[in-house]
Amino acid sequence: MKNRGFTEAREQLPILRRHFFAQQAKEFVPCHSLNSESTNLDRNKSALDPAA
Repeated sequence: MKNRGFTEAREQLPILRRHFFAQQAKEFVPCHSLNSESTNLDRNKSALDPAA
């Protein structure tokens, strides 16, 4: 089984390279920032509580 895995990987690598490694990825931009405003939140309020 191990050798079969190596054989499959060797066959599939050129296909993967074409789809995933042909060009450089876009710069990662996080959805949420870690600015000072986010650290000043009231820690007693629950994020799940709609009244919070």
